Amino acid sequence: MSTEIDFNAMSAEVTEESIRYRELQRSGADWRWQRAMRIVGAGRAYHSHALGSVVWNVVHHFRPILQSHQPKLMGDRTVDVAGAKRIRHERLTRLKLESRILSGLSVSEVAAKMELEESLVRDYCDIFFDVRTSLAATSWIMQQITTDEMEGPDYLRRTLYRHAFQGGPDVCEHWLDHLDQFGQQQDLSTAAGRAAERLELCVLLEPMRSDPESMRALGHLHDQSSKSRRLPQTVGNTIASSVRQKLKLVLTDQVSSKEPASEKRSRSAA
Repeated sequence: MSTEIDFNAMSAEVTEESIRYRELQRSGADWRWQRAMRIVGAGRAYHSHALGSVVWNVVHHFRPILQSHQPKLMGDRTVDVAGAKRIRHERLTRLKLESRILSGLSVSEVAAKMELEESLVRDYCDIFFDVRTSLAATSWIMQQITTDEMEGPDYLRRTLYRHAFQGGPDVCEHWLDHLDQFGQQQDLSTAAGRAAERLELCVLLEPMRSDPESMRALGHLHDQSSKSRRLPQTVGNTIASSVRQKLKLVLTDQVSSKEPASEKRSRSAA
């Protein structure tokens, strides 16, 4: 099989930014990796001038590009594709890096915390996690990035990413401080053990978030618990109280929307 790439459709109207915007919506944060793999597999590229040097560095890693094309396509940037792939396949390293990016930390801050080369963190983000300039797109982050199920359900990833994105660096670091302890028997007589246990319970609760019946049952249990004993005024209980109130409002709205029109009219008449 020839290793030469067939370059077609060199349209000047297509830009790297327009391709990025479209691919982020269609393929997600690792769109450059997916685009490169399609080129490697097909042996041809459309709008090759607008794909950017990162895509072509990835292509070159698997299918060497003719030297005459390299300056135009790859520029003077050298991307550590092998290093980025290693991070991708080391689950804890990947979770820590991506959650910190979602929390709003810069590439240099993430690199310092993880003792990695700044260029490697940047390469990883450009290849596999292109979200740094899109963190203001809250709906997109919440719907496509924190709940990305392309590799199967991962409730730890989903819970960690949502908390990191919504809570910021401090919340993210709190999770990461206890991440290595997950799956172990916790010593509940210590503050660290109790904290790790609470976070694990958050992960176990995650599947229930998409199940209305489970959420109703959870709200009912919390109501019964509140009636039987006075809850201490802690941050955790304050948050739980807020969640319960919002849940009641949602359920009330659902009941109201299903109420027969005749009953609504009779109430109005009364």
